[in-house]
Amino acid sequence: MVTTQRHFHLTPNRSFNWAAAAVLFLLLAGWVLVISIFSFTYNTWPILGFAGLELGGVALAFWLHAYKSRLYEEVVLTRDTVFWHRHLPSGHVHSWQAPLHWTKLTTRAPDKSHSPLTFTYAGKSFDFGHFLSPEDRGSFAAEFQSARKTLQAQNI
Repeated sequence: MVTTQRHFHLTPNRSFNWAAAAVLFLLLAGWVLVISIFSFTYNTWPILGFAGLELGGVALAFWLHAYKSRLYEEVVLTRDTVFWHRHLPSGHVHSWQAPLHWTKLTTRAPDKSHSPLTFTYAGKSFDFGHFLSPEDRGSFAAEFQSARKTLQAQNI
């Protein structure tokens, strides 16, 4: 069977999922509750309010982490075309496409952690993969070039 397309799914590296975040938050809430009750028994009641603010801040940080982890990018190669889609956490999708043979993939400084991948076609370029590590960018570039050669060889 001949493969007519190659699909890449690029996602940010996140250290834990919702279940781990919930467990960590419950452990933290339990610890803060114990400290708050202990402090309240010694008539230091303002600690309760600050403990609530602390838990609210941690909950907000966990929510932002989960929200931003929904970002992902897709790169699809067909025999003739490269398609790119960025799926934002808000639900919006940004898309781009160009002929596979004329599209160039580069990275300005592969060893730098903040150097994105760049697609260039017809004098226009755009960056993607900002969230990938340098190793992941290098791995993606190698896999992309290999898939491109394979698909172009099938097109001949």
